[in-house]
Amino acid sequence: MAQPFLLENFLNSGALLKVKSGSFIAAWGPFESLSTRPHDELVFYVPDFFLDDPAPWKRPAGWCEWNVNECPEKGVSPKIDWQPPSHDAFAEVFLRTEQLIQSKELTKLVPVMFEEGMITNEQQGDHRGSPLRWLLSRLGEIPKSVWPYGIWDETSGMFGATPEMLFEQSGGFLKTMSLAGTAPIRDTNRLVSHAKEKREHDLVIEGMTDRLKSFGEVVVGAREIIEMGQLAHLKTTIDVKLKQDVSCEEVVKALHPTPALGAVPRDRGMSLLRELDRVQQRGKFGAPFGVAWPDGRARFIVAIRALQWKGRQMRIGAGCGLVDGSTLQREWEELHLKRESVKRMFQV
Repeated sequence: MAQPFLLENFLNSGALLKVKSGSFIAAWGPFESLSTRPHDELVFYVPDFFLDDPAPWKRPAGWCEWNVNECPEKGVSPKIDWQPPSHDAFAEVFLRTEQLIQSKELTKLVPVMFEEGMITNEQQGDHRGSPLRWLLSRLGEIPKSVWPYGIWDETSGMFGATPEMLFEQSGGFLKTMSLAGTAPIRDTNRLVSHAKEKREHDLVIEGMTDRLKSFGEVVVGAREIIEMGQLAHLKTTIDVKLKQDVSCEEVVKALHPTPALGAVPRDRGMSLLRELDRVQQRGKFGAPFGVAWPDGRARFIVAIRALQWKGRQMRIGAGCGLVDGSTLQREWEELHLKRESVKRMFQV
């Protein structure tokens, strides 16, 4: 049951997810970690990317529907000394993936690179230099076409605004999307004229529809170009009329990671992504992040376009889809564009 909003508790330990324009589910801790979903109350689902967390369900101490106009007063704009990722490290991953694609072991892989940073000024009113107040104050300026989300405690957190919905579930229907193919807003024609972008998008649709067909009748919508800040993407909606009750866990297992964030074929690619993760751990980047209601509704997004912090240390992750026809320079530029879009959105 929704409760009165408690700002101080929310700033100490909280989570949020957009449910409609200007409105969020806001929850505060302490959060209880659970291995299975309790169906009689609202809970968040916050696993790691590889779904290794044995207790991914988070039961809040309280929650409410929260309006963006109720954001706390602005904190201090964080000044961050950013260090870009290593081009040589990315080139090594690119060349290895290219060899696997040429040998037909892989069709697609989405590696992730992180830009690291350090907050260099004091963040008034927050714990250990946390940028939380500032990030919350930015919610009203974020484009309506994305879904802001976040979870944090007194020492660390993740706060983002993703363009990618993993799925929505309500009343016997499931809605999801293929979101793959990226271009600068000034060059949207590339999304329909470049074979690599179209092929990457088609791979995602093919992979998702194949995984969903056991749940019911799958309807694929028309392809469209959507603009999100300084970036444009190819998007195709996918709807499923469910033939039986399906749990959130079953849908997550079927969809995550979609070919937009994972690999084709899935098993071989995930093995390689786990290997890369030993060098640069992604944590919750690209993982499912969602809210499940007691009435059976659920909304799960893909946790990308986010800032992560621990104390004063910050980082931004970005991934790119490597397929036959990918070029090192273009993919490197795409990673840069995605990271810069996060910086612009949150003014960091």
